[in-house]
Amino acid sequence: MHVWTNSPEAFGGQRSRSVLERLGDLVTDLGMQLEARRASYTGDMPAPVSFGDAADQFAHRFLCGELVAFGLGIPVISEEDKESQSDPRPARYWLIDPVDGTASYRGGFAGYVTQLALMEDGQPILAAIYVPASDELFLAERAAGSVCNGIRLSLAEPSGRRRFIDNYPEPRATGARLYGRLGCDGYVESGSLGLKICRIADGTAEIFFKDVILRDWDIAPAALILEEAGGTLTTTSGNPFVYSGDFVKSGVIATANKTLAAEVAAAMKSVSV
Repeated sequence: MHVWTNSPEAFGGQRSRSVLERLGDLVTDLGMQLEARRASYTGDMPAPVSFGDAADQFAHRFLCGELVAFGLGIPVISEEDKESQSDPRPARYWLIDPVDGTASYRGGFAGYVTQLALMEDGQPILAAIYVPASDELFLAERAAGSVCNGIRLSLAEPSGRRRFIDNYPEPRATGARLYGRLGCDGYVESGSLGLKICRIADGTAEIFFKDVILRDWDIAPAALILEEAGGTLTTTSGNPFVYSGDFVKSGVIATANKTLAAEVAAAMKSVSV
């Protein structure tokens, strides 16, 4: 990763690489704390909803406090703080999903992450995602690339595969209907939305789509990581994913390249008619 080309003054004199590194430290620290909290739980899994809610609130307070401590004067919009979800949005803000995959977290599964993005003029420009179960740290900077544990991610060379990723033991619903039509040749089970998109970016799978309600904080950090690796993220109709207006969106497509994204969008349209 190289230093962001905008002036250091934009970050109170701090160059973006140092900011991105600090974001990586932040989500990693939080993820380790969440793992410790879960390890100390002595009840049966899945833990009660209240256990997941408490983790969400703990993670929210931790991230907000640390981001404020950066001293950059950038407001925070969080999944866990409805009052922060303003419209119109600030020109620049932190968008955080303190625990993406809370159901996996309280269920004792690996598929959850801590994630955040710095948004500017309606687009993510910095992103950090930590996967506690596998100790993976994904970082991305707009126009500078993305990495996992310091190794650059690149989808420039097609894998020749069409592996579909989703959060069930096997393809279900629209995924099951389109699995054969899209010529899928493998299936990967994974938890949170952000993690599934990262698995496209790191080459574990090539196709992910979801025709359900989701929200901008679910998508923005991983979208930047995927796009900087050379992948594509769109709405289910194949249009650019827009981070403005309502935070609630109605689906997403994430693929290893633009051709696959267009093919998935056409297939999804055919089954929705």
